[in-house]
This record gives sequence, C-alpha cells and structure tokens, in this order.
Amino acid sequence: MFTAAILQEFDNEAKTTRRVLERVPTDKLGWKPHPKSMSLGELAMHVARIPGVISTWCEEGETDFAGRKPPVPASTEEILATHDADALVRRVELSAQLKADPLREQIVVIDEHQICFALSITRSVRIQTRVVVALTVS
Repeated sequence: MFTAAILQEFDNEAKTTRRVLERVPTDKLGWKPHPKSMSLGELAMHVARIPGVISTWCEEGETDFAGRKPPVPASTEEILATHDADALVRRVELSAQLKADPLREQIVVIDEHQICFALSITRSVRIQTRVVVALTVS
C-alpha cells in the first residue's frame, strides 16, 4: 500500500510535468534568458529526464551532482518522447526498488566529497517529485 501511494504520486507528477512540456514551443528551443543560461530546449530536456534521474538516484544509493548538461533537443516531440520513455521504464524500476528496501538510505553529494543530505529512498523520491512540480509550474 505504501509503495502504491508513492508510485501514484510519481504518476501524478509525471502527468503534470508532461502537460508543461507539451507547451514548450519548438521554434523557441534555442532561446536563452541570459548568455550564461541553458537554452529553453536544454531546460525542457532536463525536466523531461527527471523521472529517470529519480530512479537512478534510488538505485545507486549515492548521487553526485557533477553538473552534466542535458542533450539539446531538436523538437518538442523529442522532449516528450524522452519524458514518456523515462517515466514508463523508471516507474517499473522504482517500484522494484521501493518494494525491496523503502527505508534504505540515499546520500546526495556535491563535488564528490561534500555530503548535502541523507534520506530514505521513500523521502528522497517524494522530495524530488515535488521539486519537479515546483520547477515546472513556477
């Protein structure tokens, strides 16, 4: 039951994220709010890949924010296809991880040495899905 609730939250957030990504105009993918910023397309692809990132974080047990940039998409359809594929595959993986050990600790680090926080997989997934919604809705 607990795993089902987390997966339902994951599904809801994936649907909300997809609705936002559907509104990204293909002709504006190269737009940048500032020269040092990622383009709209890169930002949209970053958000589209988050379901996969969440599952990978849970699988690895430790996450290092190395600052890798997302790929540059050619179209809104490519962004949506990436999101849909990630959400589908990662949901199955996430379900297995939550059923196996929902309280296993997840550690997040920056620059390979500074520990930011440590949480259970369950709490980590809930926080990450809420961050996605905050990023996509704001």
